[in-house]
Amino acid sequence: MSILVKQPNFTYAPEEEEGVGTIQGIQAGSTEEWRVAQALGRFDIPFIYQYEIYDSSVRGGIVLDFLVLTVPISTPLEVYGEYWHRGDLSSKDRQREITIDDYFRGQALPLLIFYGADLQDQEMADAKVRSEILA
Repeated sequence: MSILVKQPNFTYAPEEEEGVGTIQGIQAGSTEEWRVAQALGRFDIPFIYQYEIYDSSVRGGIVLDFLVLTVPISTPLEVYGEYWHRGDLSSKDRQREITIDDYFRGQALPLLIFYGADLQDQEMADAKVRSEILA
């Protein structure tokens, strides 16, 4: 199975609205995701937001927060914001990470995770994207 079969529908920056807006026509899932999308846009890094790995309409379906279209191969990126991922990660979170890595194995870089503590404001999100994706 090739991840390149899906035709990307990406933009470089989210559509700005009051506060947290939409990213590629989809309401941002969190403030942290919004900040990451803004940072990717500022650095002209193409991405696909809410990249469906396994059918999300069925139990066990997985939607990746971002597939960052880095060269020469893409970078899967999850954003663990403060709202959805408080405290310790559950075994379900860890299994999800393993499943994502397995899906992309050999076709993309390993899963990259940004944590809410590193994305408290836009300046921090910009710095995180600069150090982890542009480095």
